[in-house]
Amino acid sequence: MRKNSITKSTYFGYLDPFIKNTIEQKFSPKIERILTGLNQFQRCLKEEMVANLRYFNSLEFEVDSLRSQLETQKTQFSNEIDKLSREYYYADHMNAILVVYTELDEITNMQCDYLELLQKCECLETELSKSKMMSKSFESVQKHAINLELELHQYKEQVKNDMSFKVNKSKDFCKERE
Repeated sequence: MRKNSITKSTYFGYLDPFIKNTIEQKFSPKIERILTGLNQFQRCLKEEMVANLRYFNSLEFEVDSLRSQLETQKTQFSNEIDKLSREYYYADHMNAILVVYTELDEITNMQCDYLELLQKCECLETELSKSKMMSKSFESVQKHAINLELELHQYKEQVKNDMSFKVNKSKDFCKERE
């Protein structure tokens, strides 16, 4: 009975059910596996990109906040230096000079704080640049996903062409038998 269904005459566009079932049995699991893998990869990629974008935005916010603090402290530092300089140069006696030394210690501490904030800002800028590099790598991963989708499409076209070829072969076989 199978031999009859294979050799049965077919017209263009008609696919013998036996051949169709055979093709589906052989290629459907592979196609389903590829599609499942692509869908899972896309989900993971989207989740990772969203997480990285949130992290990137939080870093930007933190850098802006630290810069603002740095500018405020810089202004305070500058104002304090001006104040202390005036007091130092216009003081009449030794107590004023001792007060200036005490205040200079505070300035030194402020300078240390300023340098620490500057280092934090530089670290955050480094992390921000790393995050930007990660965004570029995600773009390459996304391109790879597109290439995989194109390969899947080509694979489907190949399966379609193989089915057409088998139909033509069965036609030729039928003609030879007649």
